[in-house]
Amino acid sequence: MMTETQELMMWLNFLIAYLIGSIPFAYIIARWQGIQDIRQHGSGNVGATNVLRTAGVKAGLLTFVLDFAKGVIATYVPVWLSITPPQPLDPLAFRVLTGLVAVLGHIFPIWLKFKGGKGVATTLGVLIATLPLAGLATVLVALLIIVTTRYVSLGSILSTWALPFFVLMIYKTNVSPFVRVFITFIPLIIMLTHISNIKRLLKGTENQLSFGKKKHTQE
Repeated sequence: MMTETQELMMWLNFLIAYLIGSIPFAYIIARWQGIQDIRQHGSGNVGATNVLRTAGVKAGLLTFVLDFAKGVIATYVPVWLSITPPQPLDPLAFRVLTGLVAVLGHIFPIWLKFKGGKGVATTLGVLIATLPLAGLATVLVALLIIVTTRYVSLGSILSTWALPFFVLMIYKTNVSPFVRVFITFIPLIIMLTHISNIKRLLKGTENQLSFGKKKHTQE
């Protein structure tokens, strides 16, 4: 049974994680590069890929790194606040759950009327911070698919669907059932945020990755 103080700290933890995740670095960096509103350019997505396409490689990479960092930092909020997770959650499962709250913050940021990015970079940050080997395997698969096909969306979708299998193979019984359950939500979240990309992939109209500053209408 949680005390009122413990419950308050738990919800404070989730609020902080959400606010960290909701920082719209793509919007901020694009404005820094002279683009008034990234949502009015390229795909309209508030994410690293759209920044790369509309503002250039350096801006895109910086956006990715900062969005990635949001996921990493959010998973350490429970540690910094010295929160004892509510039973039956274990500390790792609670950190993963907190990280997923940050991912939702990225997708539904309060600062942009709850219309944000697709959550990939922030999700990778959560994985590297909590399940580093499975996270690294996911990153490598994503990079392999992106380099081979030049479709960022395809790499994002397929690599996250491979994630539960990586967790099962690498960690086996070393992680709790709650961690495995939370991990299964990740490919579902990524797939839902990429519905429009999936439709374009099936039609053969999805844009491939390029490194210029050309403006695109899709991502």
